[in-house]
Amino acid sequence: MGELAGVEVPTLIVQGEADPFGRPERAHHREVVVLKGDHSLKADAEGLHRVVVEWLGRVLRPLEV
Repeated sequence: MGELAGVEVPTLIVQGEADPFGRPERAHHREVVVLKGDHSLKADAEGLHRVVVEWLGRVLRPLEV
């Protein structure tokens, strides 16, 4: 997950609690949200939608003129 260390833009990482691929830590510009399920995130599609919409609202709001 070292590839995430160089990212300098706001980044949302959504993972299932049973995802076998590991979980990065929260960091500057990086928000990590854990939902029910595995890597597919099918177990909580509604939660996934909610998290992404809320995050986009926070990130894009400062860009409005």
